[in-house]
Amino acid sequence: MPIAREGLCARFGVVKSRASQWVFRSWFLLAFVTSLTTAMAQFVEVTADIEIIDWSNHASHRSWTVRCLVGTNSWQIDDDFYLGGHNTYWFTGTNIVEHSVLAKDRSRDEDIVRPGTVLPSGEEHNRVIESVDGNPGTLSYRPSRPTGPDRLELLGRIAWLAFCSGPCLKRDGRHIFPPWEEWKELISAPTGFADRTEVFEDTLGLPSEVNLDTTNKQPVLQYRVTSSTNVLDWWFPREFYLAEYLPARVPDTNGHSTNAWELTLMAIGRVTAIGPGIEPRIPPAVLKTAHP
Repeated sequence: MPIAREGLCARFGVVKSRASQWVFRSWFLLAFVTSLTTAMAQFVEVTADIEIIDWSNHASHRSWTVRCLVGTNSWQIDDDFYLGGHNTYWFTGTNIVEHSVLAKDRSRDEDIVRPGTVLPSGEEHNRVIESVDGNPGTLSYRPSRPTGPDRLELLGRIAWLAFCSGPCLKRDGRHIFPPWEEWKELISAPTGFADRTEVFEDTLGLPSEVNLDTTNKQPVLQYRVTSSTNVLDWWFPREFYLAEYLPARVPDTNGHSTNAWELTLMAIGRVTAIGPGIEPRIPPAVLKTAHP
């Protein structure tokens, strides 16, 4: 018996309606999961091995491991630059917070480019410094001036440039400085350096190439990313090279040349693990005891 046209249309309308509801619900669920994943995965965790070569000290070298949690306006860096110790640094969007703990007695003479005094085990330092962009570099050594000294330490400043400098590079009028502070003793740069920087074209904006020059075009810092990878639509270096230059030492003296320069420091970084991370958290005890 043939089905009446009205009945067929009614039945087809029900099927069509159910199909439309299924498509809509599937689309809504997919959009919800995608938005939730995006909201939760707004940080990337990077682990890298960084080798530092002190070219001015018979090419002495050593490798360290750093771990970074990276977001668009905050980050965390963990490293063990000091032998027998551990450093953690946070940038909150308004402050840099430093937390350092020494696990055993050791002399800074054990560390590359870190001559100095013996520091006792168990010593803990917490410090908070105002910062609008997380830049650890400054123009001066002197702590009495608001421009100095540099924040973090050598290894942390190299890791910052490679993985955490996005907030700084977005800011108009920002300055980038060489990671090894010795330049402050040998180079006159009261307003910083000429900065030629290329960044990855994404919302994070890490550098793919950095060139710092003096006013007479002498290179002071060169940084190059030779391999990169994409996580959460952000580009990160998989491998990078850094070179820092200073006025050349005059043989058989403690002086430096006024017209010749030489390589003084190299760093090679290679990422060993990378993926979505979690938002950095500063322990309340660190904030409670932190001081300027």
